[in-house]
Amino acid sequence: MGQSAPEPPGSSAWQTVEVTGEDALLARIREEPDSDEPRLVYADWLQQRGDAYGEMIVLGIELDRCGDDERSKELWARIEGLPCHAD
Repeated sequence: MGQSAPEPPGSSAWQTVEVTGEDALLARIREEPDSDEPRLVYADWLQQRGDAYGEMIVLGIELDRCGDDERSKELWARIEGLPCHAD
């Protein structure tokens, strides 16, 4: 008796929690879904930690921007050669 229900996410209590590192980077991606910049920052963060998924993100963005068939084939070959690529 006397205990109140926990405050839901989005309430003032939750807004005071500092988010750092990967969570902050992912939150920025969700906040700016049409921008490549947050994805590139996250990719750089991953690459600095030796995570090949960072390179995969960069190549995927480059592939999305690419209109050249030869260039897209080269990018796909690089993506498929990454250790994080699932066959």
